[in-house]
Amino acid sequence: MNIHLTDAFNDVSAVFQINAEQVKQTILTPDTQKMLEIWDLRLGFFLKRFTQQFDEFYILACCFKDGEDWRVDNAFKILPELLEGAKIPDPFILLQQFVQRFGLFVRIGDQLNKFIMKEEIAIEGSSPYPQRMFGFLNPMNHALTQFCYIMPTEDQDGKKIIKFALVFVIDIDEYSSWLLG
Repeated sequence: MNIHLTDAFNDVSAVFQINAEQVKQTILTPDTQKMLEIWDLRLGFFLKRFTQQFDEFYILACCFKDGEDWRVDNAFKILPELLEGAKIPDPFILLQQFVQRFGLFVRIGDQLNKFIMKEEIAIEGSSPYPQRMFGFLNPMNHALTQFCYIMPTEDQDGKKIIKFALVFVIDIDEYSSWLLG
């Protein structure tokens, strides 16, 4: 098994105060993990506790399976206060709590939420990806990173079906501010 860090991860890792070695340790020797299969997509969420001098934190890695390899799109440094006393939380539940705190609202079709999972949209017409079906609200124009897994479209009764396996957008400015205290 190989671990590949995607451009999306590399773009934000320094801002999130984490490095590649921490993420690899998190995936190879997690304290806890959660695997989800949504349609044909296998997602992995890994959580590991780290202590450095007087600093305690967790790394939450969000990955997808590519053959035998894991591809890391995002990983987040989580401070203990977000765990709310849980000893070893479910990483997928922790991710949802994290997104509720630092996420931006995402619009997919008629749904508006910070965390969207397993949403299908049927569209008509020639556009494979119409603007009206996907967007996010960023009224403060903050920096952001997104986690968006879209399954290929399929035709069904003359309509194109687009499957959104998992979508969330993190407000980097709010999250970075929290990390700095």
